[in-house]
Amino acid sequence: MDDFEYDIYRQAPVISGAIDAKTGISEDELKKYQGCRVLVTDSNKIDNSILSSIFQRMEIDYTIQTSENSAITEIVEFGNYYDIVLIDQYIEENLVVNLVSSIRYDKRFDTMPIVIMIPLGEEKHTNLSKYGINAILKKPLMASHIYTLFDIFVGDLHKHILNINRGMEHTNGDLELYHTILREFLNNYSQADRDIIKFIYREEYDRLGQFIVDIEGLSGTIGADIFHTVTAELLKKYRENNYQDISFLLPRFRNELYKVLNRIKKNLDK
Repeated sequence: MDDFEYDIYRQAPVISGAIDAKTGISEDELKKYQGCRVLVTDSNKIDNSILSSIFQRMEIDYTIQTSENSAITEIVEFGNYYDIVLIDQYIEENLVVNLVSSIRYDKRFDTMPIVIMIPLGEEKHTNLSKYGINAILKKPLMASHIYTLFDIFVGDLHKHILNINRGMEHTNGDLELYHTILREFLNNYSQADRDIIKFIYREEYDRLGQFIVDIEGLSGTIGADIFHTVTAELLKKYRENNYQDISFLLPRFRNELYKVLNRIKKNLDK
């Protein structure tokens, strides 16, 4: 199998003009991005109900915040990275600018795609790309709009959240052994982000190093390609004694960990 290459520092593309939804997407295709993560900032209850229904249908992990302050807390304070952030135009323009600027000011999140949702025919906020918005999505929203967003900003990377074929190569095609290793990962690393924070806080750097080595190896074994790439970067920073950059990478680490855990649970439940 070809080696997987992924640049965790790559910038998300900036899309000129409103995004057109793809057509002819089957129900099975809608689940293509199962387990990916999105944050919505929207105070409109009807919009939130529609989006919730779409995300559930697509089996996407979603969080809804109803104000720009709660969204800033969720992302910047709590250190949560998302595959896409959706912001509704009902929020006042200065608040949108404050939200986007707060996210972009924190370099941990400068690669995170931010998309603004506007009503059909509305031009408000269309000049906000200079503040760090990647795309504009016109309402009314349908599942095909969200699918198209993930096609643009995630693309084929979804295949590498948990690459079962690669994992099975490491077990010589032994499915039972592969599932045993998945359970080991689930049991030992479900709170890996918290464990890393704990080791750094306690200055237990030897334990930190061994922990990162272990999770880097096991993530490669199970075929968690993207998570393995992020963890390999953590290991590189550890060997450089660069603990500040380890903390810098934790939001990305946490995001990919959550997605891997989600995929493992779904795989074991089959």
